[in-house]
Amino acid sequence: MPPLDIPTRVEDLTPDWLTHALREGGSLGDAQVASVRHETLSDGKGFIGQVFRLHLDFDTAESDAPRTVIAKLPTPVRENRALGELLGAYEREILFYREHGEGLPIRIPRAFFSQMDESSSSKRVDEGAAMMDRLPMWLIRGGMRLVTWLSAHRGRDYVLLIEDLAPDLPGDQVAGCSPAQARDLVESIAKLHARFWRSDSLENAYWLRRLDLNPRTMHCVFLQNLAGFRARFAGRSQGLDESLTWLEGNAVELMRSLHASAPETLLHCDLRLDNVTFPRTGGGVAFFDWQLCGRGPGAYDVAYLLSGALAADAPPATAEQLIEAYHDALCAQGVDGYSREACLRDYHRGLLCALHKVASTGTVELGDGRGAELIAVWAERNVARLRGVDLDALLDAPGP
Repeated sequence: MPPLDIPTRVEDLTPDWLTHALREGGSLGDAQVASVRHETLSDGKGFIGQVFRLHLDFDTAESDAPRTVIAKLPTPVRENRALGELLGAYEREILFYREHGEGLPIRIPRAFFSQMDESSSSKRVDEGAAMMDRLPMWLIRGGMRLVTWLSAHRGRDYVLLIEDLAPDLPGDQVAGCSPAQARDLVESIAKLHARFWRSDSLENAYWLRRLDLNPRTMHCVFLQNLAGFRARFAGRSQGLDESLTWLEGNAVELMRSLHASAPETLLHCDLRLDNVTFPRTGGGVAFFDWQLCGRGPGAYDVAYLLSGALAADAPPATAEQLIEAYHDALCAQGVDGYSREACLRDYHRGLLCALHKVASTGTVELGDGRGAELIAVWAERNVARLRGVDLDALLDAPGP
């Protein structure tokens, strides 16, 4: 059968197209999709992608056929699409499911079908990013404008169909979670990190970008957004302005220190509550939205999660106990040579890197009206985790 056309609009996800896609993916037998109803979960206006829940009806009963499917398409908004292409987000998620969609020690949605326009240039993106990172800052700014414009006009199409995790309870980054829920998450992600700890397979995956691939370019984006971020959020969180000032002068060295201090593993890289679900009746926590997955120190994922998941007034001991639980879970899975003290130090470094990332994108509205509140709460919780930490000591601390 010739390759299916790649849909670019939800209207292109017709019963006939879905029938062929689900059959090709091995999740549909002789039955055919008779009708489909589209439910919008995100429209792409404030995001880099569109997400839909598809309610499927079949012409004949088939017990294993999915009755609902989550469909992901790139956003039609050119500015957001440029960011998605620049990050390699669409390709990354598809390749994650193709290469790691089965056999992981954590729960993720099942991938039913994926398709994308292939591009040999994707394999050279890291080389270009590393080269641009060595330029003077003024040239990096100009280069970013050019690369962003080119990304917006690349013209590649992508589609991904994955399992609907309903009726699991979705996480909520604004509401936060309990320490018990956070413990479930850090102990689960430790299993993934342990599986890929020092794994040679990461080196062969061009689409898994290193966390420290282009720290100067990332810092350039931070500096461009800093004034706007300060104006909107600095007054809402005690200690935020001081942390931003420290990052202003030390973020590049910080990112390099974090990556140099700990072994690499597979990272989610956007491990926040909006990208997880909690089981209602067993089955374990689940992790989705792998568009930014990469490789680097596992403590970054944990810091990124806890920087926004725990209430700002949670006692410092709560976070430390969760780091201990994460480290214990790593050790239980066979990781050695990485001390608890090193893990805690890398967690603190990860908190600052997470704040740097939030401040770099925090002036963007997330599309549904909750974006500003999400960023404000996240920043407040992050700096609460950092109180009492000697930031300068994080730059020259020893390795594992």
